[in-house]
This record gives sequence, C-alpha cells and structure tokens, in this order.
Amino acid sequence: MMYFRVALIVVSLIVGIQAQGQKPTRSKPLSERQKKAQLDLLKAVEEYKQSLESLLVLQEADVQRATETLENRRELLTESKISKKEVEQSERALDSAKAQVKTTKRQIAEADLLGKTAINQPQLVRIKTPYPKNTLLRVLKLNALPLSEIQTAIENRGVNFHLTPEDELEFYGVGATRELLKTIASNYRSQ
Repeated sequence: MMYFRVALIVVSLIVGIQAQGQKPTRSKPLSERQKKAQLDLLKAVEEYKQSLESLLVLQEADVQRATETLENRRELLTESKISKKEVEQSERALDSAKAQVKTTKRQIAEADLLGKTAINQPQLVRIKTPYPKNTLLRVLKLNALPLSEIQTAIENRGVNFHLTPEDELEFYGVGATRELLKTIASNYRSQ
C-alpha cells in the first residue's frame, strides 16, 4: 500500500512539473514523459491490486480461523469450561476480521473500477478507455461498491462491449439491477 502511495506522489510530481506553466488542452497529443508517467501509474495500480488480492486471501483465512475459534468457544461455554467474556472476545475478533475483508474488497473494487482513470489529481492526464465486461463483472462480484458508484463510473467512461441477453443473465447473477443494465446498454463506446 505504501508503494502505491509513493508511486502516485512521484507520478503526480513528474506530470505536475512538466505541466507547470502549460494550459491543458485536449487536442495536444501526450508527450513521451506523460505517456511514461501514465504507464508507470497503471503499473503501480496493478501492483497495488495484486498486493490487495494477496492480502485478501490472508484476511479471508483469518475470518475462517476466527469463525472456528468462535464456534469452539461457544461449545466450551455450553459446557461451562470458559466464560462468556471469552466468547464475546472471539465475536469481536471475528467482526474485526470481517471488517478488514470488507475494506480490502472495496479497495480492490475501487482499483479495478477507477484505477485506469488515474487518481483524481487535476495535474494527471486521465485515461478514459471504456470498461471491459470482465472488469465490471469482477467489481460486481466483490459487492464492495454501491451500485450508484459503479453506474456513475460507467456513465463517465462507458463500456467496450454490446450487452447481449447472455451478458444480462451473467450480470444479474452477480447482483446487477435493471437500472445498471440500462446504463451499461446505453453507454457503449468503441475504443
């Protein structure tokens, strides 16, 4: 996580220094330094996502262990071998582990959905490529972002696929609403 933040600061500085004194225009092509800065940022976002995915595996294992510990302690409580306080302590540990998983899933979803737009820094040139189907399915499967955020992101960047009836079923299967499907269908953009 620290690497990701450092990379963002470095990229912000590089692009900010280069853009100093220049008015941003959309018609100018990106300079080689800007392109490199964007690629470096995208690489940092990918590395960040990979580290989050590794962290998520460990956190999910913690949830499993905490669940097993809680079940064991509840059993021991019914046998009057431990106090209720110890069970409550295990419940808090499980709640904490679940909260960590939820936070990490949200961070992964945000990185998936928003990573390619760079970070909301005015000095960074944003990449506005439409979302591929697999990215949206992954974000929905994580169930970590409100549908309104996903919908807004799609409206801003669009999608690079035409929604088929089979796609609709697949999206319904991961929690998409009719409203979200309408947004996807109406925001196709070719690359």
